[in-house]
Amino acid sequence: MLFNIRLVTSLVLVKVLIFSFSINAQYLDRTNFSTSPITLVDFKNAFNGDNGKVRLVILFSPTWGQCISGAGAVQQDILEKISSDDLQIYVIWQRILSNDTLESAQKAAKMLFNDGRVQHMWDPFHTMGLWYKGAGDLEHKDPLVWDAYYLYASDASWMENPTGLIDAGSTVWELKERLTESVTSIISK
Repeated sequence: MLFNIRLVTSLVLVKVLIFSFSINAQYLDRTNFSTSPITLVDFKNAFNGDNGKVRLVILFSPTWGQCISGAGAVQQDILEKISSDDLQIYVIWQRILSNDTLESAQKAAKMLFNDGRVQHMWDPFHTMGLWYKGAGDLEHKDPLVWDAYYLYASDASWMENPTGLIDAGSTVWELKERLTESVTSIISK
């Protein structure tokens, strides 16, 4: 009798693990992550390729707690509440801290953004953070921009510089309500 209970318990556990794995496999399949280091040309091409969509560019460290909290807020307050395909989000994972690696960025991406409207990009050389710092659209105390967002209109384009900037801010966590309101107001128009 004890053997049968253990056998049934083991079979149930195996089924739960298989079910859990299948859910995780679906979850991983929805994570769109470019592992090659991003270049400005690559980013401009992606940005311009999504013309007609509202575009949200977010620059994060994959291991800084406040960035992870900000990413969670974007997932919960924007992606889960706005189902429109007229939104494209680019999450640019940068090497800010010593433990910021491609692997930690991939882990954060899989854990935080389960949505096909999110394109993850790896930026170990700070290409985008330095570009945004030089653009001057946002005051940032560090030598490069990180833990920040830039929201662009659906008709924005990027030739020499991007057009159609609606809102920008840092930190994402501290400005999560403002960001959510900005995205919601432009998507619902």
